[in-house]
Amino acid sequence: MKKVWVDTDLAIGAPDRRGGVADVDDGFALLHLMRSQEVAIQGISTVFGNTFIDEADAIAHEMIRRFGQGKEIPIFKGASEALDLQDILHNPATQGLADHLKANT
Repeated sequence: MKKVWVDTDLAIGAPDRRGGVADVDDGFALLHLMRSQEVAIQGISTVFGNTFIDEADAIAHEMIRRFGQGKEIPIFKGASEALDLQDILHNPATQGLADHLKANT
């Protein structure tokens, strides 16, 4: 089984940052990964992009609750705005991924 980490700006019709409605591509992909017998999702980090970070994070939790088939998949809230590469800050998502990689490599 292939282990994967999903980094996503889940939106699925949520209000986007431009005042419209966000697309569904990441949500569709996540549903396929959750249903796959060949993939084990190790964690999900949510980021801003198609929608605001709080929307993306709430949608990720709701998707796991409704479609995760009882799997315990950790979700970490990531960047809420574009990163300044000269001053990169840690957030729960970067720490969660780093901890997972350290424990499983």
